[in-house]
Amino acid sequence: MTYTSVYRSDLTTIDLRSKNEILDIPTHEEYGYNDFQIHIKSLVTQLKDQNIDYMVGVSRGGCIPAVVLSHALSIPVTMIDHTTRDGVNLNPVDLRDYFKYVTKKIGSNKNILIVDDIIDNGSTIMELLNVSNIFYNVSVACLLYNENVVTGVDVFYGRKYNRRIEKQYFNFWWETMSKEKS
Repeated sequence: MTYTSVYRSDLTTIDLRSKNEILDIPTHEEYGYNDFQIHIKSLVTQLKDQNIDYMVGVSRGGCIPAVVLSHALSIPVTMIDHTTRDGVNLNPVDLRDYFKYVTKKIGSNKNILIVDDIIDNGSTIMELLNVSNIFYNVSVACLLYNENVVTGVDVFYGRKYNRRIEKQYFNFWWETMSKEKS
């Protein structure tokens, strides 16, 4: 991308790029309800013939898509409170104990689908996969998928993006609803 500079009489240069472009600061993209509907319909189409026995929604962002997919596909769902941010686990849950609990409910050697809103840097999903693969055949579904994350399992997604090129953060409609003024 080429930018134009303006030269002032005192021989200093003014860069006409925005502060975000100069500092390489990610922008925020609204992920609205219409985006959600389109991506859920796409996921239902992709998943309907996948022989999934059980779903695990990842709290917080994966709860809404997991419940909607559960209803659309008539597959039972449970939630796990497991979130990482910048490589730090924000909700320390013993994942082995959690998946042992799920195994008591559904049995072992089942096909499970882990559902989240976004796979961005992959840390949350990789931690879950490292343990859940011990107990089950696992695949993953998400609304937004960073194609640079290699999971080693089937990933079903509504929209793929490239974090190395697209520097935005996504504001999901269910996150921004509570911030709107009534």
